[in-house]
Amino acid sequence: MRCIRLRDLRTVYILIGECRELGADPVVWRLHMLERLCELLGASLASISEGQPNQALVGQRVVDLGACDGSRQQFYKHWLDEHGMDSHPFFDCLLSLNRPIATRARRQLVDDDSWYGSDFGKMLFEWKLDDLLASRLIDKRGHLHLIGLHRGRGELPFSERECRLLSLFQRDLAPLTDGVLASFESATIVEIAPRLLQTLLCLMQGHSEKEIAVRLGLSRNTVHDYIKKLHKHFDVSSRGELMNRCLGLYPVMKELSENRASQQLML
Repeated sequence: MRCIRLRDLRTVYILIGECRELGADPVVWRLHMLERLCELLGASLASISEGQPNQALVGQRVVDLGACDGSRQQFYKHWLDEHGMDSHPFFDCLLSLNRPIATRARRQLVDDDSWYGSDFGKMLFEWKLDDLLASRLIDKRGHLHLIGLHRGRGELPFSERECRLLSLFQRDLAPLTDGVLASFESATIVEIAPRLLQTLLCLMQGHSEKEIAVRLGLSRNTVHDYIKKLHKHFDVSSRGELMNRCLGLYPVMKELSENRASQQLML
């Protein structure tokens, strides 16, 4: 079916809204976006890269939804970082297209012999991955945004409808990349140490330094030092600025803290 269904459009627009809500954190909104795109388009692995056209892409994030184990996921990222997009049989063609937004399935740009005969194609075959759908956006600042989605070996190739959906999402996401959504250079809560995250959560809940010290079993001096580290991490100078910076991320911070606590209990 080539037509985009109404429920597909609704899902895309909901995802755009979710990205806006999480947009203060450069890692959180991107990982959420990739996970939801995998669900929407039936992909097993997704990645996102950004940078300047004709230069090495940086800040790549990879999301694996079951096709690879953690080590292979990291190797996928390392392979792209080391070899670059120019050595990739598909992305080399996609990046050369002269238009602001370009979305293509693998078979539209690369024939089977070139795909399966490439080093990248052989690597995917070992991981039981195959078909690729990708979208490339050049924003108003001239920055390149690249989303790639893989399906498992033996699964149906991406359809024209799914290609249109990804293109629609990329088009509607484009206006938000100019400041609304945090760039990769922005600070992220994902990199915060567990104690700092707990301190930040307490601050978001309105607790004073004294109350935080009692709640976490720390000295007031330690809590004060943690707060200074949070100010430095987020490049702010006051509690008000810190709260404003992290306001939209409170649910994510709480979930991250709870997940870390659960992992500690399992050890």
